[in-house]
Amino acid sequence: MIDTHAHLNLKAFQKDYQEVISRSFDHGVTAIINVGVDFKTSKRACKIAKEFEGKKIKIFSTIGLHPTEIKKEIFQPEKYKEIAKEYQTYVKAVGETGFDYFHLKNKEDQERQKQIFREHLQLASELNLPLVLHCRGEAQAAEKPYFEILEILDNFKGITGVVHCFAVSWAVAEKFLELGFYFGLNGIITFPNFQYREMVKKMPLQKILLETDCPYLAPQAVRGTRNEPKNLLYIAQEIAKIKNEPLTKIIKVTDQNSRKFFDL
Repeated sequence: MIDTHAHLNLKAFQKDYQEVISRSFDHGVTAIINVGVDFKTSKRACKIAKEFEGKKIKIFSTIGLHPTEIKKEIFQPEKYKEIAKEYQTYVKAVGETGFDYFHLKNKEDQERQKQIFREHLQLASELNLPLVLHCRGEAQAAEKPYFEILEILDNFKGITGVVHCFAVSWAVAEKFLELGFYFGLNGIITFPNFQYREMVKKMPLQKILLETDCPYLAPQAVRGTRNEPKNLLYIAQEIAKIKNEPLTKIIKVTDQNSRKFFDL
């Protein structure tokens, strides 16, 4: 199994990320993509990837500024280009980037997110890398930022990506499928109040990536604990249940998807 969205580069894992990675391998995880949320964590993700070069488990990274971090850091594409050049072997995507209207409700902040998202798109185009998209709306308007992202993507032909933590309607999924995007499914789909099982059922298996988003969103079976890549199996099992497919097939196809998408 491949965890396509982890944050072992954050403080939650500062003291034991090596043990966490080792434990993940013991639970069937063969590769992990550490996702950057700002310049510091993007570089740390690359350093961890380099540290594990030649080991049994493969570690890779992404570089980008998370939309909730835009008030703490000025996005400087040239600095991120330098990381991509220095750690070219390990950097597999740009992001996570996108919109977060749940935490940043101010209109000015939302317009700023759009501008920085466009800059990430330009960076992805220049580096010839796919995107890792973060998209979260307010409860009463959950799908609004997705459609706004789609409008902007319409002006950037040829860029593909994965919509991380996808948990909205099939109508939205169809729009992203038309652009060739993939979908990251994580512990949210195991929660009893998850409303979009029908969407998961309809989603082509060839477009699904497994992710934990650790240390966040631990699956229901271990909810309330710090999430880790070793919990990826719970997500694969839930997809198998929803789609009524063998677990072995879910793991095999999502692994193939991950390798294709991230060019592993």
